[in-house]
Amino acid sequence: LLKMQSKDDSNHMDPSTTDSSRQIDSEIPPHTTTNMNRAGRRHNANDIPQTPDAEPEPDEEEHLVTIEHVKRKRLIYKVSETPPIHTLLIFALQQGLMPVSSGLTVTLLVTEVVCARDDATLKTQILSATFLMAGLSTFAMSTFGVRLPIFQGPASMYIIPLFALSSLPEWRCPSQDDLVEHYANMSVNATEMYGDILPVPREIIYHKIRQLSGSMMLTGGLHALIGLVGLVGFLLRFIGPITIVTAITLVGLYIYKVVVNTAGSGVILSMYLSKRSTPIPAWSRHRGFHIKWFPLHQVFAILIAIIIGWTCSAVLTHFDVLSADRDSVQFYARTDTQTHVITNTPWFSFPYP
Repeated sequence: LLKMQSKDDSNHMDPSTTDSSRQIDSEIPPHTTTNMNRAGRRHNANDIPQTPDAEPEPDEEEHLVTIEHVKRKRLIYKVSETPPIHTLLIFALQQGLMPVSSGLTVTLLVTEVVCARDDATLKTQILSATFLMAGLSTFAMSTFGVRLPIFQGPASMYIIPLFALSSLPEWRCPSQDDLVEHYANMSVNATEMYGDILPVPREIIYHKIRQLSGSMMLTGGLHALIGLVGLVGFLLRFIGPITIVTAITLVGLYIYKVVVNTAGSGVILSMYLSKRSTPIPAWSRHRGFHIKWFPLHQVFAILIAIIIGWTCSAVLTHFDVLSADRDSVQFYARTDTQTHVITNTPWFSFPYP
């Protein structure tokens, strides 16, 4: 309908013709729908002859496809959002299991220093006391203290002084020859009672535990005194970032071997699968059975690691793949090495703080 003419023809055009052309152009609707047929030829919707009895050809049928684009969120759950109740219960279980590793690590180090490595019953008592005080301090700080959701537990900064204490001569653990001489005047059947390895007497262990407890009480009182008198603000004038960075660097250089050996096992989940979701079969009343994509390995990473680790250990223990020799490193990876602790430990006990 729109004709292109040369500039010469436009100069000699009849005025009446020009007016008619303008009238025809004005009758064209301003918005015409443009479609693309399967042959790739563009045409206007007004050029198609509209016949009431005409049926569209099979090749001319249009198939509508709806594509939903979901913008990726930086946070799975915001601060103002409340997850579903079943997800909250699993979150609570995972949050309760996360401090177990730190409490267990400090407990094992303490038992190493006080010469109670082979005393599994005493380990459970120290671990129970650790969890009790961690729960009480967390409840007090989140309710009456800073009122923030911060977990209070064993501090890793006290691990280095424990290693320093273990190197002192007076903190040296007695050898098996010393224990044989010690048990010689007590009982003739001491070897049959305690097995091949003689345990360290409880009085030696309790003496060292009392010394550690007294030093921790003195340290806690000193920290409380510094917070009460407002000495922190005065010390921040002299303690800058340079001092803090130096201390953290020294701690990192001391434990870098542990980090190098254990950090490589989580590269797949932390880097390559960080932006991926897990397909989960689900059912709802409105949609029926469907596949739901959820970042399962991101929100439940700790719980999945614990389940996979214990499952592998149970399977390897059942088929005797792990060594049953106490002198082997594989012995401590078995699930049946500490089953006697369940029998010897009472069902109900209030741990001593």
